Amino acid sequence: CYTVPAGKIRASAYAGEFSDSAARDTFQANEYVDGLGDLTVDTNEDRETNLLTSLLGKVANMTWMGEITYNITGQQADRLS
Repeated sequence: CYTVPAGKIRASAYAGEFSDSAARDTFQANEYVDGLGDLTVDTNEDRETNLLTSLLGKVANMTWMGEITYNITGQQADRLS
């Protein structure tokens, strides 16, 4: 069991070995803007994870396997009642 906020939650699965050296170099060269469109896509069939997500989520250099989206209502997120 885990606690989540209300709203849309996208959970993704990755496989492989984490290596952030190439992603870090791209970020430091300020060449990461092209992949930010991934943040606004509702569903993916062949996801190309944006650079910021791959670095913060520690999935850089890994293969995206799939995802599922949950819509958590305010009532479901309210743990007090």
